[in-house]
Amino acid sequence: IYRGFLFNKNYHNFNATVLNNVTHIRNFTAGPLFLLNNGWIVPDPKATAKSIETITNNLGKLKDRDLDAYFIRLQGLGVVNTQVEANFLTETYRIATRSGSLEKWTDDFSKKVTDSFTRGKISVSPVSAIKGVAKGAKNVYVAEDNFWKIAYFEMEKKAWKKAQPTWTNEQIENKVADIVRNTIPNYDMIPQFWEGLKYIPFGKFWAFKYEQYRTATNSFILGAEQIQ
Repeated sequence: IYRGFLFNKNYHNFNATVLNNVTHIRNFTAGPLFLLNNGWIVPDPKATAKSIETITNNLGKLKDRDLDAYFIRLQGLGVVNTQVEANFLTETYRIATRSGSLEKWTDDFSKKVTDSFTRGKISVSPVSAIKGVAKGAKNVYVAEDNFWKIAYFEMEKKAWKKAQPTWTNEQIENKVADIVRNTIPNYDMIPQFWEGLKYIPFGKFWAFKYEQYRTATNSFILGAEQIQ
């Protein structure tokens, strides 16, 4: 019963976020507001171009070695693929379906549905096609978040190179990654208590509210530090 309620909650949350075109627009347009809140009125053209190039390569699986290496480095720094809602949906679906992952559960469910109607005579399932659409929508949802985090990372990196010319590139990237993680909502930064609320079989994204307060507080602290 519990898993049923949890699955139902995530089904509705998934439809309200990843599969909702209005939420996609809101998700993408929220990025510039976080940048504005941290002192960046106009996004830097070069940083934006770098972000577009990286996201296009990642989404389109273009396999550019330099861009792939760059994206992996950002992952290691905790900058990208940390979208709060998408990560919560993935984890809670895993719990609700007891299958290890949403993809595995959908594959199993798809096969059962197809076999029940065709007795295994066809290999292509409509449910598999739906799964592909849902997975693609989720990837785009995460990419919308990554786009502004990459641009923000590049803008801060450029600023810190000027402010600290004696620092190594590693020192600067670690400092900038810390700023990005702490001033834009980040799944990896959620405390255990708030993360545990995903087990509640009702409500929406409890932890995102926490992240809004955390990043707003950190932006204020960062601004005060940089003024001094």
